[in-house]
Amino acid sequence: MEPISSSQLEQAFSRIPKALSSSGIASRCTFWLAQHPVSNVLVTIATVLAVSGALTSVTSIPHTSLPPTSNDPLFDPTDLELETEEPEMRLDDQDAIIIPICCAVILVALYYSDMLMTILSYAFTAFSVIASTFVYSNLLNTMARLLGKWTSLDPLRVNPRYRLTFADNNRFLHPISWFSPNLNYRENPTGEPWGSESEEPSDVPSVTQLTNAYIRLDMIPSLILSVILVRTSPQVPIIPMNCAIYAITQIQFKNLKSATYVLSALLLYDVYFVFYTPLMTNAAHLDLPIKIQIPTGLIGLGDIVLPGIFISFCYKFDIYKWHLSHPDTEFHLNRRYWGVYATTATVSYVASLSGCFMALKRYQTAQPALLYVVPAQLLPILALSWLKDGSEMWNFHYDESKPPKGLGRSSLIGESVLLLEQDEDYLEDEDSDYVPLTEEEEEEEVWEEEEDQEY
Repeated sequence: MEPISSSQLEQAFSRIPKALSSSGIASRCTFWLAQHPVSNVLVTIATVLAVSGALTSVTSIPHTSLPPTSNDPLFDPTDLELETEEPEMRLDDQDAIIIPICCAVILVALYYSDMLMTILSYAFTAFSVIASTFVYSNLLNTMARLLGKWTSLDPLRVNPRYRLTFADNNRFLHPISWFSPNLNYRENPTGEPWGSESEEPSDVPSVTQLTNAYIRLDMIPSLILSVILVRTSPQVPIIPMNCAIYAITQIQFKNLKSATYVLSALLLYDVYFVFYTPLMTNAAHLDLPIKIQIPTGLIGLGDIVLPGIFISFCYKFDIYKWHLSHPDTEFHLNRRYWGVYATTATVSYVASLSGCFMALKRYQTAQPALLYVVPAQLLPILALSWLKDGSEMWNFHYDESKPPKGLGRSSLIGESVLLLEQDEDYLEDEDSDYVPLTEEEEEEEVWEEEEDQEY
């Protein structure tokens, strides 16, 4: 076989643009990136990821709403999968000191240690699979939910739920076999699956259950797709995009006070390590899914995740305020909650990130994006919350039943009345023999209590 000359290689590579120009979707994506400024592309990608993460981050219902029921036309089975309290990690006031120190230690260690780089590469591989599975699963579930909303299809038929129970079988002995399927949902299944006689399965008592796994059908193809994608194409931008959305959904600010402290501390951290050390520039070239890189530029995940967490916090405050003003309404994912706070935070993010890219183009040197994003997001929200709601946003609790500190007397009375009404409804529903007292009976009870006190 004759060796290939350099001139033949040049001719082959020169034909690649022509091939792309006639290849449909691939050519459109390539030339779209080439024709649009890199700042517009990256700002669009960052905004879509931040908003998507904020919308997906709602995993519990606020304490100002009624629990979802199937009687509401907006009901979807996913509403019943929400928690009453947020299980994810929350950033509190003390994290303003802990997080910058931890980030600085890791950044310095990555600069001098190859072993840490190897450890992080394995950790990020596992994290990428988890994040991608979460994102694809939620995407499929949202599509099933919207399909059920727009049509008459039952979402549970489109995307069914399953429970896998692992229990000990010492009380109810059966012949040993790997599986005893009952795919037709028969009442008393019998047969010979895989050559082994199957007896009628009994109910699994709770005292024998070791663990239960609750899954949706969409999780299975999502996991398969994530593993294939991470193993075959670890450098594609979609992987860090999934990591960004997943991080936004798992990390939350406790309230506006903690958001202000943490973002301000990370602003100082970002400015110092970008302007005064080479460590941040070195981190941008690491082979880890910590940046979104396209042929014409890149943006770090921290510049997407932190603003996305703040947008998520503002979105939850919009949900909280909506139900505070509509106390007799149920929480449903199909309801539109996007309000003035989430919109203000998103618009501020777009404007500040665009300003960062303008400064990058003008000065031709690396710019700390948080220097532009943090003031642009915090200052309008602080001013808006103070003018519109006083200090309510500074200490509010999304899913905790106790009222936030700093609320006015009218707000406390309103929430107390709401809780009392819910308690009365609960008592009437639970106690079928409940009969309200008449005025005479109430006066008699008061008279008896006064007599007891005198005695």
